[in-house]
Amino acid sequence: MTYKFIISFVFFCAALVLASFPEWTIDDAFIYYRYAENLANHGVLTWNVGESVVEGYTGVALPVILAGFLKLGFSPVEVSRFLGIGAYFLSLVFLLLIFRKLKINSNISAIALFLYASIPVLFTHATSGLDTMLFLTAMMGSIYAFFLMRPLLFFSALLFMSLVRPEGVVFSACLIGASAYYFYVYNRVKFKEFLLAFVLIYFVPALVYFLWRWNYYGQFLPNTFYVKTDGQFYLNNLLDLARYLRSALIAPLILTLLIMLAEADIWWNKIKKQEGLENIFKMFFVASAVFALILIILFSRTHLVMNYAARFYVPLLPLMWIVAAYFVNFGWLSIEKTKLEKPLRFKWIKILAVILVVYQAAFNLTKLKEEKVFAQNEAAMQKEQHTAIGKLLREKMPNSEWLVSYIDAGAIPYFSKLKNVDFGALNDIVLSRGKLSPEKRVDYFFAKNPGAAVFTGTSLEKLDYGKEAAVIIADARFKNYVLLKKYPSPTTSINYHEFLYVRKDLVKLF
Repeated sequence: MTYKFIISFVFFCAALVLASFPEWTIDDAFIYYRYAENLANHGVLTWNVGESVVEGYTGVALPVILAGFLKLGFSPVEVSRFLGIGAYFLSLVFLLLIFRKLKINSNISAIALFLYASIPVLFTHATSGLDTMLFLTAMMGSIYAFFLMRPLLFFSALLFMSLVRPEGVVFSACLIGASAYYFYVYNRVKFKEFLLAFVLIYFVPALVYFLWRWNYYGQFLPNTFYVKTDGQFYLNNLLDLARYLRSALIAPLILTLLIMLAEADIWWNKIKKQEGLENIFKMFFVASAVFALILIILFSRTHLVMNYAARFYVPLLPLMWIVAAYFVNFGWLSIEKTKLEKPLRFKWIKILAVILVVYQAAFNLTKLKEEKVFAQNEAAMQKEQHTAIGKLLREKMPNSEWLVSYIDAGAIPYFSKLKNVDFGALNDIVLSRGKLSPEKRVDYFFAKNPGAAVFTGTSLEKLDYGKEAAVIIADARFKNYVLLKKYPSPTTSINYHEFLYVRKDLVKLF
């Protein structure tokens, strides 16, 4: 009864939070919408129709799905929000099924689900419009299929996960390696069936897609990878990751340590004898550890653009919560064996466990308020700055003109419908891979003779967004542009303003 009550409570509370969460869309999501719109309306998966193709999105699944809904007349904003929220609830279902497959105590499963479901950033990602929550759900589905060990379902889930985000390919490789070892060692009879399913369901379709995109875009990896990976070592990323995981997992980490210390001898003997450690879980644990290590190495070498709400760290959350729940359950079975001999100690451990759960829940609730404020601010900026500018350009600017975005290239290009030079380089091969000198980058700004340019600024008094922006506006060629309007940040807590410049011959249109 307790188990069913907690599960119902979790889903009810999650629905209340999502119903009260601000309706917002992160600016980067509009990049996906532009690709989806170009695919739906023009049959090309690219940034600027009629120009050289570029793969400025990260995963292909979301823009293709959105393109299908666009063909049916739906709004990509509404569809992506529906997909994100639906994926959030589906991920919770998969997590419960995984706990059941691992034979985790029902009460531990329910409490773990409650704490996982209340992680604040999950609500942010469920409503952001990006593919983050879709990817987490694809991961959960793939993990559940891994524990089921049904090759057809397993490789279908892996294929979908690989198409949602490139990290899915890495995790797929880890799970495939682990499952291949499992079949070869523990179920040799079905090993050939496993290999055949791998080739037909995963490898061949994935290879066909890879060869197509390589031929279509002429790049081994998405353009976003080249923008973010610059060869530098980012220690702050690793420190930030450690801080985030500590805050998101503080309760299960301390509880596991507490149980280990309480019955260290029993715990260690069970580990040595591998009692209660199922072979399938050991394979999963190794695959997860390898995947986590690869991600951490990648984080240390990557400039994590738009890492709002720990976006790049969240793929580690389901893995760590599954492992944590398994080991808490593993340890709890150990101390229950001695609760009759040491009832006082067992009682204190239960009390401390309750305190930890309450603390984690209270911490999540506090952080949820911060996430809501973040979403509200983003929604206001989106409406009063990016969307307003994009719609104004759509209404007044001839559609033959070019637009330069410095730096935000989401809603402004999407609503303007103009061809766009993205100085954030996510959607521009020349800037991301051309190895241009500072002088050549400035020349590139003026190369298209853009009809309009939108600059992000950190000061409303004058345009201030780094050395390069200052060089551009100081260039003699920029005298051909007029500052049409400043769009101040709608909130005083953020110094994030937009400056709209228009070429002099076009000012009369406004």
